[in-house]
Amino acid sequence: MTMLLYILIGLAVLIAILACVAPKTYDVSRSISISKPISEVFDHVRLLKKQDEWDLGPRNTPIW
Repeated sequence: MTMLLYILIGLAVLIAILACVAPKTYDVSRSISISKPISEVFDHVRLLKKQDEWDLGPRNTPIW
């Protein structure tokens, strides 16, 4: 019983140490290159009815 208590305390201390050492912020960025003139891209994207053509994925794609 005492061995289990020591293991649980050790795990709690390990998690606390890792939480202090881990980075507090992170940054996620994405980019894409389009090899078309800006005016052609803007004319295509500005129309809401064409959204299904330029949308990055289906609506049921899970967000990670």
